[in-house]
Amino acid sequence: MPCVRGARRAEEVPLWRMSGPKQERYLREVACEHGGVVANERYLPRGEWHLPGVTYVVVLRHPISRLISNWLHDSANEADLPPATNFSEYARLFARRDFMTRALCGADCIAPPALSEAHYARAASNLARFSVVLVLELLKEGLARLGTEYNWRAATREAARPMHAPSGATARWHAALRTSAPMLHAELRSINAFDLRLHHGALERECHALGAGGASTSPAAMTITAEGATACSRVVFERASVP
Repeated sequence: MPCVRGARRAEEVPLWRMSGPKQERYLREVACEHGGVVANERYLPRGEWHLPGVTYVVVLRHPISRLISNWLHDSANEADLPPATNFSEYARLFARRDFMTRALCGADCIAPPALSEAHYARAASNLARFSVVLVLELLKEGLARLGTEYNWRAATREAARPMHAPSGATARWHAALRTSAPMLHAELRSINAFDLRLHHGALERECHALGAGGASTSPAAMTITAEGATACSRVVFERASVP
C-alpha cells in the first residue's frame, strides 16, 4: 500500500472500531514507518476490513494450549488471582468460549454467550481471506515461508532464531491434562469446538503444504522442525476427534 506521511502514532490503535476508510487512512500512514506492520490482538472490525494492497497475516493457536500458556504466565507472575487458584478454577474463571472464532467472526460475535454454525461459517470465510495463515506449532516454518513469499527480511530473521517452538511446559501440561483430568479436558474441548475446527484445519493445510509425512516432495519438507513434525504426525490421528 502506498504510504501517506502523517503524524507518528505510538499508542494502541483500535482497528477493531475503525470503519474501512478510517483503517485505510491509518494504514497508509504507518506504511511509511516500521515496515508498515500493524498488530491487532482483538477482533475484526464491523463491515469491510479486507483492504486492497494490504497483506493480512494471522497466527492460530490450539485453544487449550493458549489457556494453559495464559495460566502458566499468570500464576508465575503473581497476576491478580484469587488465593490458591488452581488450573481447574482458573479455566472455569477465564476460559473464553471459542475466542479465535469470535475474533475472526468480528465485532458482532463478541457478545453472544454461545456461537452458532453461522458464526463459525463467517469466521471461516474471513479466515480464508487472509493472505497468510500460520499456526503456532509451525511458526518457524511459517515465518520462513512468509519471508520467502513476501521478501520480508524480518520474518526470515525471526525464522532463523531457535525459539519459536511452543513452550515445553505448555506441551507437558496439555499432555498431562488429557490423562489426569479427562473430564476438564473434554469440557474445554466442548466450549472451544469451533476454535478446534479452525485450528485443526489450518494446521492440516500447513502440514500438507510443508510436505510433512511424505505428502509432498517439496524442499520445504526437508526443513520442518522436530516440533513441527510431531504436530503434523498428530494431526491425522486427531482428525476424527475434532468436534
